[in-house]
Amino acid sequence: MTITITDQHRNQYHSQGYFTLKNVVPPSQREALIQAIKDLMERSIQTGQPELRWINKDERIPGRIGGILEPSRLQPGFADSLANGPYFSVAEQILKSPARYCVCGILAGGGGEKYIQGWHRDTAPIEGERELAVLQRNYRLYTQINAPLYPDRFLQIVPGSHLRKSSEEELDVLHNNPTGDLPGQITVELDPGDVVFYYNNLFHRGYNPEGELRWTMHHGFMVANAPIYDVEAGQDSWIGQEGYIESLPEGLQVYVQRYLDRCGDGPAPKIREIQD
Repeated sequence: MTITITDQHRNQYHSQGYFTLKNVVPPSQREALIQAIKDLMERSIQTGQPELRWINKDERIPGRIGGILEPSRLQPGFADSLANGPYFSVAEQILKSPARYCVCGILAGGGGEKYIQGWHRDTAPIEGERELAVLQRNYRLYTQINAPLYPDRFLQIVPGSHLRKSSEEELDVLHNNPTGDLPGQITVELDPGDVVFYYNNLFHRGYNPEGELRWTMHHGFMVANAPIYDVEAGQDSWIGQEGYIESLPEGLQVYVQRYLDRCGDGPAPKIREIQD
């Protein structure tokens, strides 16, 4: 699926760090993803593999699931969604560059397990002399998405906090009350079929104080020619297995191959730092 984003989307992403596309994932694809998650859970219960984090195994309520393209977790619905969905094409328009696979997973909750995450930036420091340089560098490298399978009111963000230094008021909260409120925070309200694209160094948190059901696809996309960073390193151990890439849908193969093409010798650089 190819979606052309508008100048309004681009301007909002640059100024606020995010934008939402409404109703772009069709019901058939969402149903296939729900079934894929159910099949993965049943396989884990019946065989013990893959190991999953459970909130309540008897009621089939999983916790967050990572690495959904790893062979032991891979289900056809996961791969088909990435191959046929809008994610890579929109990411390339945001990044103004060919993109590659980075990480893919599922944000999952429910069963009354309360979850209030501390405010954070994923891959940049919240202060320090290199804070702004890392924010600006990583902004050109990476973007990510949330795409819910059920209504999602669990992502909170501070629009416009992604390309500037933390304010004194923000630092006070981050150091002394990291699960408290931040000035200017909003809740991103998503319905099934919606996708939010956002820069992961926007101040954000997961906020589910009642432990409500959450099944939301959560994927990250990197500029194709970027090095393999520490946060994504090691996946070549299974991506590089003979026949793995060829087993994927054709529309996904090129993005995963680009990851493998960037793997090299030596330690992966740290994405939270600027290398001298």
